[in-house]
Amino acid sequence: LLNDHQFIATLSSFSYSGSGLGNLLDNLSGSVFYLNQTHRTNWGVGAYRLRGLFYEGDFTSLFQETAYGVLGQLRYPISRFRRLEAEFRLEHSDRFDYANPASTTGQPRRVAWLAANYLTYVKDNSLWLPTGPIDGERYSFTTGLVNDVNHGRFDAYILSGDYRRYLRTTRRSAFAIRALGYWTGGDRPRLINIGGSWGLRGYPYFGYVSGTRAWLLSGEW
Repeated sequence: LLNDHQFIATLSSFSYSGSGLGNLLDNLSGSVFYLNQTHRTNWGVGAYRLRGLFYEGDFTSLFQETAYGVLGQLRYPISRFRRLEAEFRLEHSDRFDYANPASTTGQPRRVAWLAANYLTYVKDNSLWLPTGPIDGERYSFTTGLVNDVNHGRFDAYILSGDYRRYLRTTRRSAFAIRALGYWTGGDRPRLINIGGSWGLRGYPYFGYVSGTRAWLLSGEW
């Protein structure tokens, strides 16, 4: 309805202890994001606040965090099916790790300003039916770096690649191939979970198939 202008807003709240309006307001999370697509180079700006109990990878990395920040995004289409995406985030984070075996700091709490930069190359010419893609391919390669400005160290760095190819067998079926690679490091690496129906079939999402380095090859008809 907004043509070349997109506006996205989210709002949520949770309560795991206590009750009442004060507790509900204290645990508010929300975001606003505006994307301008009037020119070839799309640009977007946004702001957010997050508060809650989170996990990365699985429940062996459980932490509570209150964070707020701003973000900027650029998207440049190289062709109809290929594009570059760049994103910058500046965020203030107050995080307490209940359990994070990947953390190298030895300190359960971290209060700092974080500056994050991400660059992604994307190709997507997949053809979709209501049940999912049936032909073509799509892939993305991402590199990211999160700096802890207050303490002068790398909070996390990420390299990832995800490739998917769909070979049509009939008008309504295809053979799908996927290859995934992921590597992260830093003081608080961003763990990845490869279990569940969107990853390693036969393993539950909370099956503790997670870590700082992962690779996955799969095929299904």
